[in-house]
Amino acid sequence: MEINKIPLGSGDKGKAPSCGGGWEDPANFKKNNDLVKTRKSKMYGVLCGKQNNLLVVDYDIYKLEETAINLKTLKGAHGAGAYIVQTQSGGYHVYHTYEDKFESWKGKCGIYGYIDIRNTNNYVVGGKSTGYTELSGNIEKLTPMPDIIFNKLDGKIASMRKEASNGKSKSKPNKVFWGSKSKSNKVHDLDEADALVEHLEDFGFTNVEFRWDGSPYNFTCDQVGGKVACPCCGGVHDNNNFYYRVDEKELNVIVKNHSESCEAKALDSYKVVKYLFERKVCRLRQSLTYVVEEEKPWGNPFERPEGVRPEESINMYKYHGIRELFGHLKYTDSGPKPSTHKFMPTWLRDAHKRDYALMDFYPENCPDQVFNTWRGYAVEGIDPSLGAKGSEDMFVELVTVLTGNCPKYALDYYALLFQHPGRKPRTCLVYRGKPGCGKGMHLTSFDILMGSDLYFETNKAQQDVFGPHAQAFDCTKLVAMNESSMKYNITNKDTLLSLISDEKGVQINPKNINVYEVRNLAGTIMMSNDKVVVYVDQDDRRFVIFETNEKYRNDQVFFAAYEKYMLKPENQRAIYDFLMKRDISKVDWVKDRPRTKAYIEMVSSNLSPCLKWFAEFIDNYPFEFHDQNHGMRRRENIHKWKADDLCHKYPTQRDKDQRLVFGGDMREMIEDYEVPEYCLKKDKGNGVMWWTIDHQKSKKWLEVKGFLLLEEGGG
Repeated sequence: MEINKIPLGSGDKGKAPSCGGGWEDPANFKKNNDLVKTRKSKMYGVLCGKQNNLLVVDYDIYKLEETAINLKTLKGAHGAGAYIVQTQSGGYHVYHTYEDKFESWKGKCGIYGYIDIRNTNNYVVGGKSTGYTELSGNIEKLTPMPDIIFNKLDGKIASMRKEASNGKSKSKPNKVFWGSKSKSNKVHDLDEADALVEHLEDFGFTNVEFRWDGSPYNFTCDQVGGKVACPCCGGVHDNNNFYYRVDEKELNVIVKNHSESCEAKALDSYKVVKYLFERKVCRLRQSLTYVVEEEKPWGNPFERPEGVRPEESINMYKYHGIRELFGHLKYTDSGPKPSTHKFMPTWLRDAHKRDYALMDFYPENCPDQVFNTWRGYAVEGIDPSLGAKGSEDMFVELVTVLTGNCPKYALDYYALLFQHPGRKPRTCLVYRGKPGCGKGMHLTSFDILMGSDLYFETNKAQQDVFGPHAQAFDCTKLVAMNESSMKYNITNKDTLLSLISDEKGVQINPKNINVYEVRNLAGTIMMSNDKVVVYVDQDDRRFVIFETNEKYRNDQVFFAAYEKYMLKPENQRAIYDFLMKRDISKVDWVKDRPRTKAYIEMVSSNLSPCLKWFAEFIDNYPFEFHDQNHGMRRRENIHKWKADDLCHKYPTQRDKDQRLVFGGDMREMIEDYEVPEYCLKKDKGNGVMWWTIDHQKSKKWLEVKGFLLLEEGGG
């Protein structure tokens, strides 16, 4: 099929039709196609919509401050076979075959502030025109629009119509569609609009006003209609609509009038470059290091839904490292003969650079002199209205299974993390159980809800938690130790207990960076297949231990469904809303810990052999017994045992003196566990060693201390 074209050559840069009016009339198609061939126009237009059975998505990415939109991501989103053309301004035209469902779109402009739809009675400049480059695909073999693209655009167009019909102001331009970022969310003394006004006025613009009414233009000013010369090109334009784009590599601001005759110009004074540079870089006086905040790459742009903020990483450099990293930056002075200079030497000498005393972690009430690493939970970036469309049920179900049907404390614990990010949980959840029960899938939930900058998971605790350069507790809200081992936990017992319960500063010692200290606000989770995971003594106030239920063990169908469930933003938001509404005002985090069977068994595993024997001896003491001569008789509660008789009930190695072993072990037990005399007392009379035991009081004391094993654990 022949593509219907029109000759261009009029107007700014020759992009207006040179064939006169009526080019959209089918009666003129043949005439205009012939004109394109005979004139051999450097610029030609391709008719869109039904007139050529094609639709074009026009990405004006020059209107964005930052973007991940490029040929690779466009092909990933629109399909590897999509016909894609790069425009003069650096934007992209993506072609798809026309479908009836596009008819209601018309030629919609300003979608997300930078996307236009070219439909019936519209045209775009052809891909072989001067200044345009065909990058991918073939216009004669167009591909259908993927459903995910259609659904996003259709939903946005519908919401724009609804806002217009209700008389509401439209969304701010440059809102994220995918892979893009319009406005910096860094904390500064001035917001971006105010700061840019100042820089634009320095550049020569007057009466600058930013447009947040849905217009595709960034700002207006007095440079309009033959009155004031344009500071960019010196010319006079017939409109006062300007756009700006930030060059994130060179750190300058590109400004241009929407008139095609205007030549874009870069604002690259020291003041401008410093402003852009300090949106992500600062100095810490405490350690004489430099912090660089950077967005993590998104990969496929559709991996992260609209409204979910990109994750950031905080990297630290010493003096020479920061100079090398940004050594390419330059600025232009404002002298009579402007010249360029290296930026970094000037900035490093600048007494008014962005500077903080130290770096720390403050979800609320951060002191002015502290560089705050808190950026909020990832789930908070999801549209709150989505929560009503999702469900927390599968999340709660998995927690219920992993806690052996005792989920209350764990759910309260997770609610604390989200409701009060400035408070540190002072207990540790331990999940023990066989492989394949879902412990790892459970951890993935928090990676998604919190974001990887606030969640730290490791199966190498000896390195990441206890090692000399450990960073697990560096500005995180939850540390999960998978495959946790008693070997390392007991070796590092004091350190572990401190990390679980102490908020005081954690010393962070990254390689090649000076040591610095941050507050410890992280909760702690351990996952293990081992029977004994941690040392739990009789005075423990930190551990909560669950035995995982095997309901879904190795159930690939359930876990595949759970993975899909957790990837849906509406479910993520529903889980967050559920935890935020949970009433935890009356929880006593130490006293309300469930004394599960797993907990009691782990306490028992760490008791001395002598105390275990004593507990079993007392628990099995018969208050009634059968005497062959007198029938059933009641044994006295307080019994005075000869040491020789009692020691024979105590199991010891046969090659050692049983009395000496028994006496020594009993003495250590009394001292280590502070056994009260009203329970157990040793004395000597008539040349015989006696042990006086009050069996009822001993049993009560053992129960209170948790030394008697129970058949079932509580929840």
